[in-house]
Amino acid sequence: MFLYNIFLLKRLGFKLKYSIELNTVGPGFIIYHTGDMINTQKRCRIGKNFTMRPGCVFANKYIKYDEEPVIIGDNVTLGIGVKIVGSVKIGSNVIIGANAVVTKDIPDNTIVGGIPARIIKKI
Repeated sequence: MFLYNIFLLKRLGFKLKYSIELNTVGPGFIIYHTGDMINTQKRCRIGKNFTMRPGCVFANKYIKYDEEPVIIGDNVTLGIGVKIVGSVKIGSNVIIGANAVVTKDIPDNTIVGGIPARIIKKI
């Protein structure tokens, strides 16, 4: 079914580009409902055991493309519709709640949520 959807989208004129640079994603990388991730960042480094729910967006804060990359630590989970804006660093063992907008660095061992994202609890 997945390949049929790709075939259908190409026939309708959609341009698809799937590319992940080497050494940017650690083992245990999971994207639920593939195709919902939007990444406008030039680069992104993702650690081990990263889980992402549908509708997540990695976006530049400004129109310039020379921003530092988003760096995501190990054992990080993003809820549905999380927006990561700008060049932020997300620590290890972090859970980000649904529809949170992350604009600042997130320390290790935390649960965050809200708009803008704030620390809800230390793990």
